Amino acid sequence: MFRAVTCLVEQGVAQRVDLGDGKARYEPAGAHHEHVQCVRCGEVVAVTDCVVARASTKIERATGFQLQSHRLLLAGLCPKCQKT
Repeated sequence: MFRAVTCLVEQGVAQRVDLGDGKARYEPAGAHHEHVQCVRCGEVVAVTDCVVARASTKIERATGFQLQSHRLLLAGLCPKCQKT
């Protein structure tokens, strides 16, 4: 299975998502989006809207940097963990 996923990444059909927890995650290649991760159980959910993209011009003006990419991981408690 890993060889098949590696092949899909090489072909540009899938992409690896690194959230800094050492787990390999893969999802279809496509439009950029962010993720939110539960600090208790580790559940990860995609956030369809990218708040950084809307702020990129302001960030570039404030820092003088020309942004090329970014990664943003939001953390909190998922609905299930909020109940326990």
